[in-house]
Amino acid sequence: RSSLEQARNIFEAIGEVHGRGLAMSHLAFSYRLQGHQANALALYKGAVSDLRETRDQIACAHALGGMAQVYMERGQDKTADRLLNEALALCSGKGVRRVEAQVTHRIAEFYLGQGRFDRANQSFKSVLDAARTSRDLLGEAHALHGLGVTLTQMAQYDAAAANLSAALTISRKIGDRLLEGRILLAVSGLSTNRGHSSSALTALATALDVFQQTRAVVWQAQALAAAAKLHAAEGRDSDARQAWKQAADLVTKTDAGSAPDLTRHPSHPKNFLDARFG
Repeated sequence: RSSLEQARNIFEAIGEVHGRGLAMSHLAFSYRLQGHQANALALYKGAVSDLRETRDQIACAHALGGMAQVYMERGQDKTADRLLNEALALCSGKGVRRVEAQVTHRIAEFYLGQGRFDRANQSFKSVLDAARTSRDLLGEAHALHGLGVTLTQMAQYDAAAANLSAALTISRKIGDRLLEGRILLAVSGLSTNRGHSSSALTALATALDVFQQTRAVVWQAQALAAAAKLHAAEGRDSDARQAWKQAADLVTKTDAGSAPDLTRHPSHPKNFLDARFG
């Protein structure tokens, strides 16, 4: 993050508006990953302003999508929906299919957060087709991950497992550690739904190690809180309390808890925090 902050400051000093906008957009993602939503929103808003001024519609669409993600995590659906539609309008038909697919992916996550699983499934399939057509392995892995999570929610467990397995293989092939951890978290959720608590805990342990290495505080909290619920279900209250406390400690270090309606979106760590351990 420090190098991005340095880049932003340099662009600010020399009056390079476009470069500053790009730097702020990337810096905002880093803050969001660590749970600092207020900082992330401020940076995304600055990025959108700069990128609009310099008429970079594609980069602006990307920043709008990131901003929408923060609002989704805050449960502010109307704002998120508006930003996603604006982002899609900016990048549609511009010949930059990767960015269009990224925005469509966020729209699929929006549907997933609302429990509109059929729409999410359709949107993730559209992203997967686009990624495979353009031979975008990263996009393919993200789409497969999204499909796996959606199909788990739809109780189509065999199909979910196949998609998550394929996503995990690609993430390891391209070396995307954060994505690998998120997929393992989804694998754990699938195993939990199937009643395989031991497999779920194994996947969570690996995911937690990845999130610690990548300093992904929000995802660390998710993995720990999910582990707490699993331990509790198995009657291991001491382990559950310990995992819950670690998750809660991580969340208190962020500003994620300041948002309203925290339990609406599965992407938010508070969704996993069970009051019985409070």
